[in-house]
Amino acid sequence: MRGKVKVSGYSDGPIPWPIKWKTRKSLILCGDLVKAVRTESEVAIAHHWGVCVGTVKKWRANQEVEFYNPGTRQLQHAVALEHALPSKHPSPVYKCSIAGDGQFASFEILHPDFPGRRMEVNVVMADVEM
Repeated sequence: MRGKVKVSGYSDGPIPWPIKWKTRKSLILCGDLVKAVRTESEVAIAHHWGVCVGTVKKWRANQEVEFYNPGTRQLQHAVALEHALPSKHPSPVYKCSIAGDGQFASFEILHPDFPGRRMEVNVVMADVEM
């Protein structure tokens, strides 16, 4: 839709944006928001303008924006790099305690990505000198 629109106020998102009169918070698709819809990722637009990703999908369809625009590619590249770096994924911590007569060992695995989850493994010790 093109033409003049009456504004009732501004949105509550991180970037305040004009809202159309007599709607339940319909942002007016104009100016820098149109530029962002064409060049940025759906997730970034949804976050900064305080709307859901489904709304951004509708805006992108209306503007005939391709799925992999520059912002989407940049975001996916950054996420892939973050997950590829070994420093971001520390290895699990292993604790070992030997039970009773030295015949059995109990290992407790604590993974840094899941601090509340523990896994205990009981192993029969055979031919091990202590």
